[in-house]
Amino acid sequence: MGNAITLRQPKSPADMYEHYFVPAMFLPWATILLRHAAHQARERVLDLGCGTGIVARQVDPLVGTEGQVVVLDMNKAMLDVARALPAPPGATIRRHEGNAMALPFPEGAFDVVLCLHGLQFFPDRAGQGDFRRLPGILDTNGTLGWPYLPRNNLFTDFMGSQSVRG
Repeated sequence: MGNAITLRQPKSPADMYEHYFVPAMFLPWATILLRHAAHQARERVLDLGCGTGIVARQVDPLVGTEGQVVVLDMNKAMLDVARALPAPPGATIRRHEGNAMALPFPEGAFDVVLCLHGLQFFPDRAGQGDFRRLPGILDTNGTLGWPYLPRNNLFTDFMGSQSVRG
């Protein structure tokens, strides 16, 4: 019959993450995150702990060709899947393999830092390492965005009195 369905089998855990978890869970969360962290053309955005890059793919058209989107993840397999996926037209997403605990970016490098689903995987949630540098890599009026969970004191615990917008 002419109505055969071909099912694509994910090849790796990272591919499985993109194939199953992104459409079902992370795309909706990314949409909500981006709705609340108002992005404008020409902004410099870091997607921290990017996984396969769903936030980067969604934010890139919002910042436009004069903006900049950079992703950082320590999982090479996730970045390989991100590189293999079609990017938005005109996208210039720069991908870096690296550790969020040793941020390879200078002070004031970004207008926006977003972290959709990586915080629970960072080993130094108490802020003893370079993670306290997050506010520093933001420009003066920068935005730090992550999905809000009620009664989650994680950021206030390690950011101390730092004030963040968004």
